[in-house]
Amino acid sequence: MVKSFFLSTVLFMFFIGGSLQSFETPSPIAPAAPSFVINNRPLIRINGKIISLMDVVKKMDLIIYEHFPDTRNSPVRLYQFYMSQWRFTFEDMIFHELILADGVTKEIKISDGDVRETMEQRFGPNIISNLSKLNLQYDEVRAMIHDELLAKQLQGMKIYSKAQLSVTPEVVKNEYASYLVKNPPKEEWVYQVISVRGKDQDVCKNIIEKVSGDLKLSSTKLSGLQEDIKSLPQIQDQSVAFNVSKEFIVEDRNLSEDHRSVLTKLTASEFSTPIAQTSRIDNSTVYRIFYLKDHIVKNPPSFNDIADELENNLLNDAAQKERDSYKERLYKKFGLDAEFLKQILPDDYQPFVLK
Repeated sequence: MVKSFFLSTVLFMFFIGGSLQSFETPSPIAPAAPSFVINNRPLIRINGKIISLMDVVKKMDLIIYEHFPDTRNSPVRLYQFYMSQWRFTFEDMIFHELILADGVTKEIKISDGDVRETMEQRFGPNIISNLSKLNLQYDEVRAMIHDELLAKQLQGMKIYSKAQLSVTPEVVKNEYASYLVKNPPKEEWVYQVISVRGKDQDVCKNIIEKVSGDLKLSSTKLSGLQEDIKSLPQIQDQSVAFNVSKEFIVEDRNLSEDHRSVLTKLTASEFSTPIAQTSRIDNSTVYRIFYLKDHIVKNPPSFNDIADELENNLLNDAAQKERDSYKERLYKKFGLDAEFLKQILPDDYQPFVLK
């Protein structure tokens, strides 16, 4: 349960909380000369560091390498990725630096072994070779990974620990109760209807009783019943209409009361006795026999079956709320706001331009 939650938060942490926007990808790493220009410039100085557009590009390249490697094969798709993601990545990098600044007094140590292990997980044993394909230096990536792990530790203290405390067993049980309200048991009725109608009620009644008697004898099958009845003179002179319906599969909420009143008295593979009902089309009397093939009750999953899923969803929601709240506090603490970011990122700034 908790393991699943922390697995999801690892990815959450890797993007520093940002969500990638959808875009089309196709094909592998190895951009030759890109067909677009990167208008590099310093974007902000924060926590003693200057973040430039190239720093943002390097961060996006790491994301591409790990999650969307095919993107780098196409300069156009790479351009599309950069254009759609750079602002989100940049704002996440600001948040990252604010977290580090806020946690400077925590004295959390990240070991060289942890950094090395993370780099090997991301880039495989041939770290230097794989980084060179991205035009990245070992030392700069090592520093990025170190700070990422440190920020993850700090977010664990400031965000995820609070999220876990808020999702108690009682909260999960209440969530399951809400789930049951939204997902009640579903019933399906699988059945067919044999019907006889005509002007002479006595004739119709005699035919439906004959059919009922034949059905009690296992020699007559429902599938061949229509053909067997065609030989009756009343059917041939068309004074009586006889029909065996197709198989109906109807959810209980859509079942008519007339049909429900009969079907609820039957068990699977059972025929009803003949019954006279009033047609909703022309108010005429119709004689019917119902055949219940199956009654399927689909109950929602038990609490034990979905408790982990419910808890993980609650934890993720709680973590997102805590993250947003923490981010707001950090912006206020360090004197940043949306207007400030708008000033350093004017709407007409074009970081990437296709040739």
